[in-house]
Amino acid sequence: IGGAKGNNGIGVTGINWDIELMVLEARMVSEIIAAYEYIIDQRALYNETGGQQGAFVVATNASFGINKLHCSDQPLWGEMDDKLGEQGILTAAGTANNAWDVDAEGDMPTTCPSEYLMTVLNTNDLAERSIGSASGAQSLDMGAPGQNSFTTKPFDQYGNFNGNSAAAPHLAGAIALLYSLPCKSFASEALITPEATAKKVRDALFSGVDPVAA
Repeated sequence: IGGAKGNNGIGVTGINWDIELMVLEARMVSEIIAAYEYIIDQRALYNETGGQQGAFVVATNASFGINKLHCSDQPLWGEMDDKLGEQGILTAAGTANNAWDVDAEGDMPTTCPSEYLMTVLNTNDLAERSIGSASGAQSLDMGAPGQNSFTTKPFDQYGNFNGNSAAAPHLAGAIALLYSLPCKSFASEALITPEATAKKVRDALFSGVDPVAA
């Protein structure tokens, strides 16, 4: 969804047609934190060396989480979004695949208040919240297509992929796409003032949404 090659007559097309993905596995909260620390180190090295070392990571995709936990229940995990943001990295996080209000019930990480965390719920092809998606007037920033997304599958297959785990990479892919703009001053800002540049990208995406009354 975030980066399948386009215009090649094969399979599907992603939000980005030419992108590199850093795939990290985490099964425990300690491993989530360690994965984010690795990403932070790679982007910090890129910033410090003017792109000679490290990796120009601009977005992380959180198609994972823990239901019915508030950010205050996981403070070490919750503070990672700010640390990522300081290096110029935004996080796109999908909410719970349960039709409840995360403001009341909790969801990790989408209840975290970081300025560098962009939260998303799953919408259908009518731009309506999917019946199986959580909501949250305070915690959730926007909706993005997720339901019945057609994408790559394991073992060289293609097929439908649903839920908030499909909505999040639409947002993460959009973040990365904005960073690909052919603008020299913007590219320089991403190195010199990475934190402020990340906020510019965030604000551009927030201002570009279509308001939906529901």
